[in-house]
Amino acid sequence: MGTGGYRYLGLFDEDPSKIGQRCSGFTVRPLEELGSVVNGHPDLIAIIAVTAGRGQEALDRIISLGCTGILSFNLEPLRAPEGVDLRYVEVSTELDVLTHSMRRREAEKR
Repeated sequence: MGTGGYRYLGLFDEDPSKIGQRCSGFTVRPLEELGSVVNGHPDLIAIIAVTAGRGQEALDRIISLGCTGILSFNLEPLRAPEGVDLRYVEVSTELDVLTHSMRRREAEKR
């Protein structure tokens, strides 16, 4: 069980050099196996973190499997149909916020 009560189901990649590697307790599986994990989990939230220019392809594939909640780490604008919730995470903005918070806390100690 992950933070917040989320249960992670797996990691998938299309890069053959990553298939079979371990990451955070999961074995990276081939992208072809994604459908078998998505099926039967209507409340699944997918996370997209792919090479620039491949986000729409990844989104379309995930939606075609029935997933309607998607979090994207890709900043390219994606088109999701009505009924699909798509949110973006801007890592550089989050790092800026975190850095500001750390500096403020350090200044308060002085």
